[in-house]
Amino acid sequence: MISFIVTELARQMAERVYSGITSVPPGWQVDTSFGVAGESIDDGGGYVYALKPLDPNDGRRILAFRGTEVSLTNLKDVYADVTTIGRDQFGDLRDDVNAWLAQELVAGRQVELVGHSLGGALVQWAINDTNKAQILNTAPNPDDLNTKPSASQFVNQLHFTTFNAPGISFVIGPSTDRSSSVVGEHHVVIGHPPYLQGDFVHLLGGPLIGGAGTQVLGHQVDLSQWGNAIQRSGIFAHTITIPQYFSSDFSPTVSYAPPYLDVAVAQSFATNFSKLANTDGTVEGNVEATARLGLFVLASGVALGANTVALATELAGLPFDRTVFADTIAFPVEGINRGLTFLTQTATAAGQSAVEFSTRLASGFVDLMNSIRSVTSGVPSFLTGTVAPFLTDTAQGIGNAVLDFLTDVPGTLFDLGRTLSFTDLNPFTSAYAQALEDRMLTSELRNALEAGQAIVQQAGQTVVVQQGIGPNPFETAGFNPAAAPLATGTVKEKSVNTFTAYLPYEARTGGQSVQLKLNGLGANTVTVLTGGQELTPVNGVVTLIIAEGQKGVQFALRAQNLSSDVTLSLVAQLVDGTGTATHQEDQEATIMAVNSPAINYINGLPSQLYTGTEFDDLRDLLGSFNYEAYGNDGSDLI
Repeated sequence: MISFIVTELARQMAERVYSGITSVPPGWQVDTSFGVAGESIDDGGGYVYALKPLDPNDGRRILAFRGTEVSLTNLKDVYADVTTIGRDQFGDLRDDVNAWLAQELVAGRQVELVGHSLGGALVQWAINDTNKAQILNTAPNPDDLNTKPSASQFVNQLHFTTFNAPGISFVIGPSTDRSSSVVGEHHVVIGHPPYLQGDFVHLLGGPLIGGAGTQVLGHQVDLSQWGNAIQRSGIFAHTITIPQYFSSDFSPTVSYAPPYLDVAVAQSFATNFSKLANTDGTVEGNVEATARLGLFVLASGVALGANTVALATELAGLPFDRTVFADTIAFPVEGINRGLTFLTQTATAAGQSAVEFSTRLASGFVDLMNSIRSVTSGVPSFLTGTVAPFLTDTAQGIGNAVLDFLTDVPGTLFDLGRTLSFTDLNPFTSAYAQALEDRMLTSELRNALEAGQAIVQQAGQTVVVQQGIGPNPFETAGFNPAAAPLATGTVKEKSVNTFTAYLPYEARTGGQSVQLKLNGLGANTVTVLTGGQELTPVNGVVTLIIAEGQKGVQFALRAQNLSSDVTLSLVAQLVDGTGTATHQEDQEATIMAVNSPAINYINGLPSQLYTGTEFDDLRDLLGSFNYEAYGNDGSDLI
């Protein structure tokens, strides 16, 4: 059925009704036969007035219901319960509306019902089959109780036009509340995705109702053309006051199937909308409000574009209180980060990998924000200030959970307790490596993941000492340093024995410092050779440096001036550049230093001692001496 009035007039009426009977379009006048002097008001905020043409020969009429203009406060109040949208208000208006509609139908007049927002919901209450039964049983003339409207008059003489109206299908009641034989048009402002760049109210109450042939017309608005930051965001695309939103010249009508929120999600979203959409009117504040709204819908299991379908499905299966989540992301300054961490913590508790989940979540959030990148200039900086800190915080929380790690980062949002051994950490480090193999990562994500990987690897860094020079044991699948046997070695007096200290991950910028501590009687008789130097322990301690980018360093122990055999323990501990311990210390080796009796040459010549380095040495022995030569490593020639 064709509308009885043009769309722009319907839009004007949906806007004018907010001003009451003092606002009437040219060519029309208030129909005082309706209600009280042409209007009906209820205590719950419902309002409707009726108009008729100035031309007495024009048989058209307009019944305009007032809705809810954009305001964060009243949106919260009106849509706080999606299971009662408009029902109570219409209940107070019903008698005036039904009596007048019955009168107009019997008189053969054509009535256009219009409404914006809640007004559109009131239109649906007027034309649904429950109310139809009451209208068809209403005799407009008390002197002629047998003359009532017919079903064909109800269908053929009524038409409706709504704008950004919520459906009423979620309202609890008989099935006739959700059906209608009246044809009309539901106009809604949409974008991509509609939650962020278009109206959201029409998604709250379930499917919009109407008879066969009713259309839901999506007006694709290019919000980037608007100069005001709030308008560009689309947060207030619900308004009826911008004619261009519903003009085909500015906003072409496209095929549109509304992705209605299910009743639980819609209820939660409507209840929490006010705090989520709060904005200070700046570009930055506007982007944050948009992010809160989008993240909440995404976390409620509703995809915000093709790239977030899988993530939305995954989030829908997580057990968490949506109201608590809304309170979390509404937290000032760091609400988004708290929300992302909240979801990661929930997923981790459900048995998922924190790294893999946080990567998927961060990627989905980037997709979400990139969808409004053309709408506002604040998105890139917002992503940099949100995604990177979130992934960093997650990595720091993982690092803080490593049992041997001593330098926790205070104040992290993500918290696993103190639970992770080296083997427990392996899935996290593997997840970082796998995530970074994805060539589709944005630069923001890649940089943040690389930083997170470095944090987790540094926390999980450990050291194992083995005798000799061989392959790094950490490169053996399943290697567990906690279960590795202690290295053992014998060092004869004035001779050396070579060892290697191994790391699982490459030493970071500046290298990795490893403190070696020799414990036991006679520890002061053993020196450490490394890098061409011979180091004398101070209080039994020397520090080795594993060069940046390397995973190990060789060193040798030399025993000298022993009076007897001694057994020493070799303890290793990772420290920072200032010598402050970053990890727990562990015993890595047991050393037997063996006393060698002095040689009596009985030839009257003096003795000369020569000790090689760990490199290839070439030594000329000249002169008349009793030579004692001790090699270390490498191929030595005398």
